[in-house]
Amino acid sequence: MNTLTLETMIHSYDYFLFDCDGTLWSGDLLLPDADQLVNSLTSAGKFVLFVSNNATVNTDRIIQKASHFGMTIPPEQFISSGHVLVDVLQKRNLLSSISSPSRALVFGEQALVSLLESNGLQTCGSPGPDPKDDLFRNSRTPPDDVNIVIAGFDSQLTYSRIARAQRVLQSPSVLYIVTNTDPAIPAEGSSQPGAGIVVAAISTAAEREPDIICGKPSPHMFQYVINRIRSIDQNAANNSEQSIKNKMLFIGDRLDTDIEFGIKNGFNTLLVLTGVTSSETAQLSPMKPTYTLSTFSELFT
Repeated sequence: MNTLTLETMIHSYDYFLFDCDGTLWSGDLLLPDADQLVNSLTSAGKFVLFVSNNATVNTDRIIQKASHFGMTIPPEQFISSGHVLVDVLQKRNLLSSISSPSRALVFGEQALVSLLESNGLQTCGSPGPDPKDDLFRNSRTPPDDVNIVIAGFDSQLTYSRIARAQRVLQSPSVLYIVTNTDPAIPAEGSSQPGAGIVVAAISTAAEREPDIICGKPSPHMFQYVINRIRSIDQNAANNSEQSIKNKMLFIGDRLDTDIEFGIKNGFNTLLVLTGVTSSETAQLSPMKPTYTLSTFSELFT
């Protein structure tokens, strides 16, 4: 394991990608010296992105939360799995098509539904309970007239909504796309079930795996990050993908999303043990980050 100092970070890297939940904060709690690290990097002229699998909050809320904790980043420097999902649908010409409008059965919170609808997608299902769900307890109820099923974190998941998705996904032409498959999310010193349980329930019932996973560690998220860096940073606009990766460090708390994101896509990683990964789990895992810190405070002592 490599030794890491703040000086080494600033000297070695130009692009710093931070996970949010469990890395910078946990619920309404700022994690130790997260603000000091982000501010030290931006003061040194480094490029900072917040990259989250969480599609349950909108950009404004994240920017406000960061500001409350003393960190200032422009809205375009926050990326969620919801943004990637919209990008995938746009590239497949599934948004704002007048001749053949798309309609999706959605599992998610209000922020995801609002994001999808603001980009021209017709939705049904979420947010919240839908009286139509109970019709699908009857096996003779015909499937929804949709061509997409979208699954993310859904705090009001029900058996009836799963049955509704199962009926739709019997058609192989229906696109099954998910925000992420995180099994758990940090919650102020503990954790609670994540989007992964929603995806697992739907996939098990439909006997079908997602066609596309948008969040970390997927290549869809990686390509979106690269494109975003190039669109904002003039120095990166004409650089090769490899040269950007050589100067990129991803900082997160999960082995199976954050660290795997770097390993799969070829850039260095920093695991911070303030979220869902314990020191024991990190030591036993075959998935090894480039660096590991207990907290960011180690960089300032």
